[in-house]
Amino acid sequence: MASNAELIRVQRECSNQNLGADRLWEIAQQYPEMQAFVALHPGAPPDLLDWLRENSTPAIQKAVAERQALGAAWQPEPPRIFGIPISPGGWFGRSKRD
Repeated sequence: MASNAELIRVQRECSNQNLGADRLWEIAQQYPEMQAFVALHPGAPPDLLDWLRENSTPAIQKAVAERQALGAAWQPEPPRIFGIPISPGGWFGRSKRD
């Protein structure tokens, strides 16, 4: 079983929308606790979603079904702090301090 610190690191890795399919496969197989994050990742390939649906718990199967219903165009909501979206460029859309 993975440590909490390792699971947090892998969860952060899953938040990277550019994470490759090979790494998503590794995460799904090595960290069953992270399968929901893998299922909801916009880069998860169809064969991985099929594998998750066939080899996971009912909760993960539900997440996969919801993800597949949304299709390839689905994109997760940006992270928010106090309801304000945080852009990839930095806090409140700024990439540098003024």
